Amino acid sequence: MIPVHSFSDLPDEVIQAILFYVPRESLPSVLVVSKRLNRLSNEPLLWRYHCQTQFKYWDPSHNIRQKFRQRVGLVDWKQLYICRCVVDRKAAGLLNSILESQTGRIGKTQQIVDLGYDAKDTLLRHCHAGGETEDVLARRYYSDSVLGCLHRTMAIEQWSKLRFGEEVPLERALGAFDMYLLRNKEGDVDEIATWFDGLAGKFRLQQPNFDGFSSRKKALTLASFVREHNLTGLRSERTYRDLYNNFIGIALQDEEHQSLPLVSVAIYCCIAKRLGIDARPCGFPFHVHAMVYPPDGWTLDGARIAPEQDDSRNQQEGEPRKASSADGLSLLDSAQGPMYLDPFRSDRETPLSDLKSQLATIGVTADKYSIYLNGSPASEIVLRTARNIVYSVQESHQNAIVNGNGNTQPSYSISALADMEDAFYAALWASIILSTPLPSDRSHRGLTPIPGRQYLPHIVRHFEHQNPMDVTLVERHILPLFRDEHRDEQRDSLLETTRVMRAGDVIPKKVVRRDSETARQGVKYKVGQVFRHRRYGYQGIITGWDVECGMDQGWILENRVDRLDRGRHQSFYHILVEDRSVRYVAEENIEIEQPEEVNELMELAGRHFKRWDKKSRTFISNIRDEYPDD
Repeated sequence: MIPVHSFSDLPDEVIQAILFYVPRESLPSVLVVSKRLNRLSNEPLLWRYHCQTQFKYWDPSHNIRQKFRQRVGLVDWKQLYICRCVVDRKAAGLLNSILESQTGRIGKTQQIVDLGYDAKDTLLRHCHAGGETEDVLARRYYSDSVLGCLHRTMAIEQWSKLRFGEEVPLERALGAFDMYLLRNKEGDVDEIATWFDGLAGKFRLQQPNFDGFSSRKKALTLASFVREHNLTGLRSERTYRDLYNNFIGIALQDEEHQSLPLVSVAIYCCIAKRLGIDARPCGFPFHVHAMVYPPDGWTLDGARIAPEQDDSRNQQEGEPRKASSADGLSLLDSAQGPMYLDPFRSDRETPLSDLKSQLATIGVTADKYSIYLNGSPASEIVLRTARNIVYSVQESHQNAIVNGNGNTQPSYSISALADMEDAFYAALWASIILSTPLPSDRSHRGLTPIPGRQYLPHIVRHFEHQNPMDVTLVERHILPLFRDEHRDEQRDSLLETTRVMRAGDVIPKKVVRRDSETARQGVKYKVGQVFRHRRYGYQGIITGWDVECGMDQGWILENRVDRLDRGRHQSFYHILVEDRSVRYVAEENIEIEQPEEVNELMELAGRHFKRWDKKSRTFISNIRDEYPDD
């Protein structure tokens, strides 16, 4: 054994192993110690390790999965690592600028989004800022806000591809809905795809002889697998319209894997695709089924089909198999016809005769059966999901608790309310993007969505009040849909809204000071104080004030301001309410509170405040450029 007297006596392999434990920020210093350390510190394996361990999320442009599978020397890992560090610094710098000033936030948000999915690691780090951070609430809020815009950008890209006829895997098309609710949790479209890869791998381990099965046996074996592992269905029909049952990523993550029939079928089909099974959703009315085809030239039971009986020989390569005969059913009934399954309810095959009988019951004539018994494209499944989400949101509001005054008001936590609003926003986006163009036969199923312009008022309300950072998305993806329409008032209104929001984003806020006797004496409360409304009982935070009512005459009349005890000539306050709404409240209706904790308001407060001060029991302002004396 050769004695080791100094570090330089160590063999290269040992030094390389040590370098893996050197903090990444110290590696530049190591590089200049000696030529040997410089050489060893530039080994591709070391930099691939840092790329793999320091960064979890990668922009699709990197094709990172393929790079990690390649031989280590074929990729410039050090340069890739440097590239990611540059993105990290840019994103962090832009986020800090967003926190420092209310001016230019929309533009800076878009600059971060334009950095691509590489920016997600940076944003997540700030989403989890520690409680000791000076501006913890603002940092968490705006990093989450920018991350949400990044997620929505990715989701809309999936639906836009569908709109223009590009192929999008079903899990990505449906996983786009999850992106709207994702925030700082796991479950993006890439992770959903990875989970399906894992499920397919698990299935193959349990079924080592699977490749030798007939198509029918493969389909039924997989149906048993998803049922045995509780990957489909509901624990109770009473929870059928639960909002989260509409999301494929949430269904995969949830311990009970609850989902609507559409999502259950999608889970089945996504696993099947990875196993080489030709499975697709069937657009059956009210209850989506899965349909499975055998390979061309074979029956479901594994028998060869004579060339003269092979209907697939008359199709163009890559063309989906459809019933197109006189009665619309010859292919469905033929030897190469599909089998049907309902993995939501059962692991057994659903007889075609049962489906025909159900169609007859609802008044569908035999010549129209094939319309409902063929496969549905991903765009159609997305539209059905959007409608299901709308139904779930509507039912949630209808089931609102009636309070003691007899007024119907929803009783939700802030997170549940946010999820409902974000889910509805996702449904609007999916519907408006995929409303045109649509396949010509879509109208036969009653699935043609309302013309896109009818979604515009809802889109405007959501992005104007809840998602102002989405201006660029609206400009890129919605306005072009109506570019060729003349004198469309809703389009013109949307165009004006984006223009006003752009202008308001770059204009510095008007400075409101307490430098007059009226302001010092008349404005009793300050930005950051928590209050309870004397009449309606809700809790909120003061985010601004006017010496007297600053609204126009129409608003004053509509809200009966002059009937207040002190009328319009009293201070009025801008309020952020616990239900995420923004209101304008007269001073006489404000009752200041000094709670020890305000957990329900913490998530919302970051929009205007840096942190909660336990000593004064108020929020510390992050809008001093507008209200410098508060």
